[in-house]
Amino acid sequence: MCTEKTKVFRAFLTPVIVSLVLIIAADAFGQLDVHLIHFTTSKSYSAGRSDIMPYGLWAMVLGDGINSVQVTSPTNITAVGELGELFGGGWGWFIDLAEDYATLRWLRRDFPIGYYKFTFNKGQIDEDSVMVYTNPVPPTGFANITYPANRAINVPVTPTFTWDSCLGYGDSLFVSIEDEEAEVWLNMSSLNIGETSWTPGPLLPGRLHDFEVCVQTGSIWGQTLSTYNGDPLIYFDVFEYNNEVLFTVVSVAKEKLVQTLEFFDVSVADDTLEGVGSGALAEYQLDALRNMLETASNFIDYAFYGAARQQLQDAYIRCDGEPYPADLVTGESVEQLAAMILDVIDNLPE
Repeated sequence: MCTEKTKVFRAFLTPVIVSLVLIIAADAFGQLDVHLIHFTTSKSYSAGRSDIMPYGLWAMVLGDGINSVQVTSPTNITAVGELGELFGGGWGWFIDLAEDYATLRWLRRDFPIGYYKFTFNKGQIDEDSVMVYTNPVPPTGFANITYPANRAINVPVTPTFTWDSCLGYGDSLFVSIEDEEAEVWLNMSSLNIGETSWTPGPLLPGRLHDFEVCVQTGSIWGQTLSTYNGDPLIYFDVFEYNNEVLFTVVSVAKEKLVQTLEFFDVSVADDTLEGVGSGALAEYQLDALRNMLETASNFIDYAFYGAARQQLQDAYIRCDGEPYPADLVTGESVEQLAAMILDVIDNLPE
């Protein structure tokens, strides 16, 4: 989810912030100089349905020489920041003020609209602070993801993600893709509000991924503020609706098995692969071998790799040219078919 903390925090890639990230990455631990505060109220959806506890509040702080950050709400609730590496390089501070609120009203009871105090390097000689006012305008809708479907399997390694137009919902879009199992961001980008597709590049074969589209308000133009000590910074007061789907990328073994089945069918059509025997027996032998491959394919879809391996090994020994057990098929394509089956076995995950 867009509000989730991971080992590598996401960077907010609006045009203004991209340039700031490039500057900040050069010197994360110099003299105290706060560049940016990104304060975000969020609502989370999963596959187009609002989460049970969807509302949260968090902040990102970028700058030089920051050793600590804490945020105090108008209700005197204080949260402490965590330093982490930004996606794409550099360092930032992430402050998780609130999560898992059922309604915006309940969130605002503890974290109301008003002034929040950000304190930097508290107790040190260069301690500084700034008061920021938060009252973001909620988006008028979320992005309805049209591809892939939630929990889809065998999504291509280089997919194009799509969603319905969000024109009029907010100011910009933020899209991201995460390795759900390792909780590591793989790619992310800021898009114009009218865009409806994104092709992020190669993903991880056989892995569960999380794709998110965030509709954001207040994300384009920031407000220039000054800290108590006169340090200028840019402040973004953001509200976002984020929608996510989970999906599994096709494994290398699955892709190779699909190719093997295609080769099988072409070879049968070309009369270079036939069942052993004659008449109905030959048809039965041919169908038996293909059913082994189809069953292995189904096992791979549900990550039953041990069962898939057994099916493929059984298929291989019925076309390997050895006298026992007897082969089920004959013809010019048998040798290549056997080699392709071995290649699938070699690429199965453990």
